[in-house]
Amino acid sequence: MNNPAVETDFEHRLVEAIQPIRHLALAHALYTVLDNGVYQTVKAEPGLTSAAIAERHGLDAERFAGLCLYLANEGYFAQRAKGAQEGWHLTEKAKALEPFQPWYTLLVGGYAQTFGQLGEVLKHGAPFATRDGAKVGAGSCGMSMFDALPLADRLLNTLPAQDLTVVDLGCGDAAFLTELVRRRPGLRRGRTAGRGTGRRDRGPRHRTGARG
Repeated sequence: MNNPAVETDFEHRLVEAIQPIRHLALAHALYTVLDNGVYQTVKAEPGLTSAAIAERHGLDAERFAGLCLYLANEGYFAQRAKGAQEGWHLTEKAKALEPFQPWYTLLVGGYAQTFGQLGEVLKHGAPFATRDGAKVGAGSCGMSMFDALPLADRLLNTLPAQDLTVVDLGCGDAAFLTELVRRRPGLRRGRTAGRGTGRRDRGPRHRTGARG
């Protein structure tokens, strides 16, 4: 009986075929260290050992050490040689991620569970998928600092400066509104609660907000 022909390129094709799985795992790993404070700790105090970082953040030391090695393999963490600052630090590739943390918060923290329900929600009569609304709101407001906030600034520049009130209609963590007020100390703010109810201030009102 002849043995089947060996596919000499199988491993190469396998690596290519599972790249989406690699990116799924990497997105979750990066979101985790951005969300739980590890990223900021490693940035602020390069050279800490994985055990020291784990203790500070209440993590399992052995498992976290494995995560550090994984992120090093992907080019985000690096370990200095003995004699320098021993322990972990961020690579330039990792440092470049910081402005984009809101996208990880919204899309991974907020919607990972949504994508995991895809098989079920596609069925006839199935309910809508769920999401983590708090993460969606926080990520949305963070993203808005790069697009909607500059746009709102330009809009406010066209309006009378006196007695101006901006009302946030919801969907977010109020960071958008807070940043507007920080930039414009004379601005009055109002934020709705629940379904369209909440504080109402007298004076001219203009609506602005973030994606949801």
